[in-house]
Amino acid sequence: MPDYSRAGAHQSFQESMERMGGLDGCHTLRLHDPDSIEGGMEAAVSADGLIAGLRELREQGKIEQVSFGMNANVDHKVITPNAGGAETTAWTPAMIIDMIRAVPEGTFDSCLLAYGWNLIGQDAWPVMEECAKHGIKVHVAGAMQALFTPRANAGSAPVTQTEAELQAKVDQWRELAETFGVSLGAVAINFAALPSVVDKVVIGMRHEDEVTMNVKCMEEEVPAGAFSRLSRPLC
Repeated sequence: MPDYSRAGAHQSFQESMERMGGLDGCHTLRLHDPDSIEGGMEAAVSADGLIAGLRELREQGKIEQVSFGMNANVDHKVITPNAGGAETTAWTPAMIIDMIRAVPEGTFDSCLLAYGWNLIGQDAWPVMEECAKHGIKVHVAGAMQALFTPRANAGSAPVTQTEAELQAKVDQWRELAETFGVSLGAVAINFAALPSVVDKVVIGMRHEDEVTMNVKCMEEEVPAGAFSRLSRPLC
């Protein structure tokens, strides 16, 4: 059972250091998916919760940054409060925004947002705006979601868009990529990195061919004009 207490933060840190060969410190520790365990969010933000423990570790110089990692898309399901873990509720941006506002200013240095900012969906945008207000750097995961497969998951749940809807979006982006003479993967990576609040783009790779493809995509130059039609300001 996950432990979202202050003591849990210290235990997680100690066990992580042991697994990494006896190190005495690391760069970042992340709070992971507190909305997926009943009572996890409430425990994490409490005065004696895991987030307070992470702040202590930073104050002690054992870690450099406090972070969190969570799914940020409407297809993600969170545990319904007071339902004994038997019911789930659709995710909303408030799940993360309320957590950021519930802890002292300056608590979070960064965060990882999964499947919420890419070519097929931008559900994480309100969260990214909130992060920008608080100086929290965003790491985007899932930048290539659904681009090379007929179906896609959003965390542990399938996306609700149909294959036809997904394909229509991908085809539009592929047309844009061809217009500017770049690959679809390069467009996806550059789109993920567009908002100024984005500090890192996390790209998953399952085998050597994907490593090679991703490296090539990152080396391509996508003209700024490729995204000139986007209507929303990029924080």
